[in-house]
Amino acid sequence: MTLHNPLLFESDQEMSQKTNQTLVKYKDSFMYCECFGSQNLHVNLTKLPLSQSRKRYYYNYGHFESKDTKVLHSSNVDLDFNTPELGFINTEHHTVYASRRASRQYQQGLSHHTLHIRHISPYNTGDRIDLFHKSFIPMLINTYHPLDHTLHSLTNNPDVYSQAFHKRYALTREKLDMYFLYMCSTPIGYIQQNKLNTLIIPHKLNQSTHQYKQLQDLGFHRITG
Repeated sequence: MTLHNPLLFESDQEMSQKTNQTLVKYKDSFMYCECFGSQNLHVNLTKLPLSQSRKRYYYNYGHFESKDTKVLHSSNVDLDFNTPELGFINTEHHTVYASRRASRQYQQGLSHHTLHIRHISPYNTGDRIDLFHKSFIPMLINTYHPLDHTLHSLTNNPDVYSQAFHKRYALTREKLDMYFLYMCSTPIGYIQQNKLNTLIIPHKLNQSTHQYKQLQDLGFHRITG
């Protein structure tokens, strides 16, 4: 039986090369895709995020238990192999920026090899961030606390050094009286402790730009240069 979708892949072999051990989406859920077999290819999908026990099993044995996987034909119209939009990943005390690393590997989608994690604060510490991390899925589905909650965490919890309030925007506490605003992995402005309602952007930001309006919608009602 042919498992590959002829509209996406020319053969089962091509599908296996491009999608094995990558992140895919099935209906409304993100899955980890594994392809097995050369003659009779079958695809195993494991729903993310992983529990600690399932993660330990995978790292110990290199595969998931059969009870945790779902076998699916790649021709299913609900199966999406496209790379999802990436951004900031919030953990308990810090945030990191995720992007897809350019790779010459014959692979489509996002894998452990093509996932690039960048720390935006020198104080960042914590566990390893990968596709299996519990904080990875909230980023994919755009689950973030609003700006006021982020500022409250940074100003009241000394253990929190950076937090994102949007997939593209995050704040870091660089000094005791200053918080830097990052867009993706680039600092673009700052907030002072005594003026938390004012965002200062050193370069001139046209008020008609999408970025300016987006920052206002996110909670920065006073933006100055």
